[in-house]
Amino acid sequence: MPVPPVVRSALAMLIGASCISSVAAAPGAEFATTDEGIVGTYRRTVPNVDFDTSKVRDERNKPRVIQRQSELLKERYDLSNRPSELLMSGGRRTVQEGVRVLLPKGATWDKLGQLSPAEIKKQDLFPAGFRPLPHVKHETGGMVFPQFEIDEIDKQERRSLQRFDVDFDLPDHFLPEFPAPIFLQMRPELATYPGGNWSRRRTSSSCSTASSLQCRWKDCACC
Repeated sequence: MPVPPVVRSALAMLIGASCISSVAAAPGAEFATTDEGIVGTYRRTVPNVDFDTSKVRDERNKPRVIQRQSELLKERYDLSNRPSELLMSGGRRTVQEGVRVLLPKGATWDKLGQLSPAEIKKQDLFPAGFRPLPHVKHETGGMVFPQFEIDEIDKQERRSLQRFDVDFDLPDHFLPEFPAPIFLQMRPELATYPGGNWSRRRTSSSCSTASSLQCRWKDCACC
């Protein structure tokens, strides 16, 4: 369902206030420890504990970290798998359809459209799904990879990107295609991508980059 223009305006005016309030209430201090150098929701100093001690603590806290983020996502968003007929750029995965931000209990987009920004703020009806989403483990941060990417890289390169303290939080059906499609728009003489299979193109030694680009599009024999 489209978001009414009035609601869009109200949401835009409340973004500033919501950012401040959401940061203050971000679930990022639950596992913060001074001996690990974490002050508030950020790591500011060098940890005072050794790696093994920190690792045991992180592994023990991992289930709660995942549960906390899962509860936050379900509170804010509709995470169901509802694929549309539209495909992503690589043509291998469908784009999810529908509005996924959940409204406060009893609220509708039409009702929000009839309220002023001040009224939305006063009644605390600003959709939480439009507020900043904390890192799955905000106290530590860092890169977190989807499991299918971890498995594929481990298979091909024999190295694991698996973290012992946290897992990726978003469902696979919301994620981009993997591996990501590469479109060589600036160097089309190097490769094409027909039907998802790479095929290299060899250019004649007499062709410069500029001429090969030009004749490629004219389908001449040079390329």
